[in-house]
Amino acid sequence: MKSQSVANLAKKIKGWRETLTNDQFIEYLKFREWLRQKSIELDADAWTDKTPYLPKGSKTNYYPMRAIMRMSGLYLGNPHLFEKPDYKFLAQVEKDFPKYLSDKDKDRRGKR
Repeated sequence: MKSQSVANLAKKIKGWRETLTNDQFIEYLKFREWLRQKSIELDADAWTDKTPYLPKGSKTNYYPMRAIMRMSGLYLGNPHLFEKPDYKFLAQVEKDFPKYLSDKDKDRRGKR
């Protein structure tokens, strides 16, 4: 991460620590870790090109992960305003990902 990105993230985390209870903050961090592990599991991790021990991400599971991130985005950006997505719901998103993709991703994906 660039230093400016780290500084911005630190500001966000400080704000979340002020608005979330300790349990809510821990739950938020666990959810972020779950998303990271899911992206590695699907071999669709956005950061793999920067980590030498992981193979570069494939496009096979790229779109299911895009759908999962799209359905999690509001909570990730504002955990104090939005409910955490249910893991069962996100499993359904992974399974039926085409209907949860953005229009832009649907166009990029084509008729597959």
